[in-house]
Amino acid sequence: MCLYPHHPPPLKFVHNRHNSGTRLFSTIESTPTTTPTTDAEFLSLAVTIGYNGALTSFPNPSVGCILACSATNKILGSGYHPQAGLGHGEVFALLEASSSISSGVASANKIRDAVLTNTTGNLDTSQFTPPPDAFDNLFDKENAPPVTAYVTLEPCSHLGRTPPCAERLAKAGVSRVVIGMRDPFLTNFVGGASPSSDSSGSDGGVGILRANGVSVTVVNDKNCSILHSGFFGRVKAMLVEQQGVDPKKWSAEKRTLRTALGREKNDKTHKYFKPSKKDIIFLPEDGQGQGQGQVTFSESFLSKIDVILSDRDRANSTSTSISTSTSGLVTVLLSSVVSKGKEGKLISSTLCDLLECQLISNVGKTITLYRRD
Repeated sequence: MCLYPHHPPPLKFVHNRHNSGTRLFSTIESTPTTTPTTDAEFLSLAVTIGYNGALTSFPNPSVGCILACSATNKILGSGYHPQAGLGHGEVFALLEASSSISSGVASANKIRDAVLTNTTGNLDTSQFTPPPDAFDNLFDKENAPPVTAYVTLEPCSHLGRTPPCAERLAKAGVSRVVIGMRDPFLTNFVGGASPSSDSSGSDGGVGILRANGVSVTVVNDKNCSILHSGFFGRVKAMLVEQQGVDPKKWSAEKRTLRTALGREKNDKTHKYFKPSKKDIIFLPEDGQGQGQGQVTFSESFLSKIDVILSDRDRANSTSTSISTSTSGLVTVLLSSVVSKGKEGKLISSTLCDLLECQLISNVGKTITLYRRD
């Protein structure tokens, strides 16, 4: 499968099971100089921008955003979400459009690189969490041309650590928003209801935008779905646990997996990994303590687990069934690595995201992972 059918910028290689153990993610350093002309081209570029935050935005999705003049297609601002707790992609694009920063992408890249090198304590990130009214009427000027926002995922509609991006765009005076994918919380929860408190009920960001007179186009773009596949997978797991979506199917899968796991243990063929502190490094969000923010893994550790998860007897498995063959399950023992329960959850969630697998169990300091076809 080609993950990048659009034209990518210079690329870095990051471990993932695709492309022989590596995944490409973009390294755009500033606003692109080549101007797209169609919705598809703008959205494709937003996807490419979003990949910049693929390793550091956890547990949030790395949403890419572009603000463009609808009349001339001139890019006014662009950005992505580099780290949880800071502004989302829409905020970085708005900061650039308002001339608060010279480049939303370059600023986000600076934060991303600091997270990856554990040097966030040297950065002043206060400007990247602006107040709710920071962009009010930004584009509502006399005779000003309309502005279109292109976002890879539906703008958030709830008040969390940052204000709702949907309200920011609406109050800024954006006339149209093109959305790559709807928020999976809104589209998958039973009855369409979101677990978050949003001002427009189950309509989420789309509802907020339309209620404020903003035209909305939802594309359901395949590349946006690939970009946010890890986030969608985490949401699906939450849905199963919290709302019971497809409970019978999930229970059947769990039983089959437990049977396969028991068989492997009895046959002494099950794979266990005991990572060291060199394999797993915590990158705290607040600079104090460990396990509060991000977690990163050594390449060799990821490769070993990735090989086991990929070693499947595909003759006995389809995209909708569980293989009972020996392989595809791996257990990670964290006894020498973590000291708190929440650190184990952070490790398991990040592993599932990076390796595109499912979390079968996370009991104490023991994590069992599985990858479906």
